[in-house]
Amino acid sequence: MVNGDTARPNGAGGWCFLALAVASVVFKIFIASQGNNYDVESFALVADTVLDGRVVYAETARHNYGPVWAYVAAAVRLFQEATFGVRALGLFHILTAALLAYVDVLIALLLRRRYGAGAAAWFLANPVSLLITGYHSQFDNLAVLAGLAGALLLTEDSAPGDRRFYCGTLLLGVSLTIKHIMVFFPLWLLFRRAPGRARKLAAVLIPWALFGAGFVPFMGDAAARAGIVDNVFRYEMTSMPGFYPRLVGLLVPARVFDALLGWVPVMSGFKSVWLATLLGAGWVFRRVEARRAPLLYLAALCVFSSNLADQYLAIPLAACAVWRRSPLAWLYALSATLYLLASPDNIGCQPPFDAWLPALARCGVSYWLPYAFLFALLAVEAVRSPRRAPCRNTG
Repeated sequence: MVNGDTARPNGAGGWCFLALAVASVVFKIFIASQGNNYDVESFALVADTVLDGRVVYAETARHNYGPVWAYVAAAVRLFQEATFGVRALGLFHILTAALLAYVDVLIALLLRRRYGAGAAAWFLANPVSLLITGYHSQFDNLAVLAGLAGALLLTEDSAPGDRRFYCGTLLLGVSLTIKHIMVFFPLWLLFRRAPGRARKLAAVLIPWALFGAGFVPFMGDAAARAGIVDNVFRYEMTSMPGFYPRLVGLLVPARVFDALLGWVPVMSGFKSVWLATLLGAGWVFRRVEARRAPLLYLAALCVFSSNLADQYLAIPLAACAVWRRSPLAWLYALSATLYLLASPDNIGCQPPFDAWLPALARCGVSYWLPYAFLFALLAVEAVRSPRRAPCRNTG
């Protein structure tokens, strides 16, 4: 395992962290002021739908998650109107980016406490975070914050009968109602050595129950029910095929999986392969140090995903921050940055930055290249993971 720094006491290190955090927030707000993409327009549409008293799942197909973000976006819009008296999209983007930049600071604080000051600094300073939070302003980091905090309580701190265990399950459930990034992490917990099957089962069922409960208030509306089924549970992202399907496709064409597994509900076709591989990774890493498990999950989720989008590049950043001593983590950040600068959905498409796009496109940095480096990182961790040593923690 690549070890993180030991957490250092406050003092000069605390002031350095504060300066870096402020610089990170300011820079992300500046990037947000340069323009926006389709996702930011969707967030504004969802916010206006909520503020107008309409049911978002019944009104639009552009909200494919649990209900929390719809109300967070509405709160941002309400603050914008109350403070500035306008509904300008650019200002909404800046306020949203400012909120999510603060979320990044909270993730960095969590990393600083659990993995050391170096991990926190790397997370705040890496350009992938600046570009995704600042320009794209996707809210994956909000789900990662709640999910990582909950997962650490479940795996690292909790003991039998400890209230922190139940706080962990609640935080994990909240994470799922924001965005279901951590939805399969509870299944990883089943592979770990832990006291009591009932406790393991609770770690799975409580977060999933909270995720499902988030949709209950909308069940009385037939259009909302249909929207939840079609746009949340059956949502198919078509932007970019994942790295792992490309890798497997060198041996077995994707149409074979579609033919063999097309009957599987929700997880049909290659999605079934993705889920099986993700659970297999959980078994491989079942004996790793407990605080590493959620980081490995975040990386594995993206590496084995059947489809990808630009914002996915931010999901494994906490893991790369802890693995920052590996050249592969830096190669991930470098290739992801070059790809994002050339992406039509990021700042490289805005003047005067659009002058960079042709040059970066000629670099040949494909969207799947960062995931190749991330896959190599996982392979290294799999080789290094203990085989017979019992898990020291109770997760």
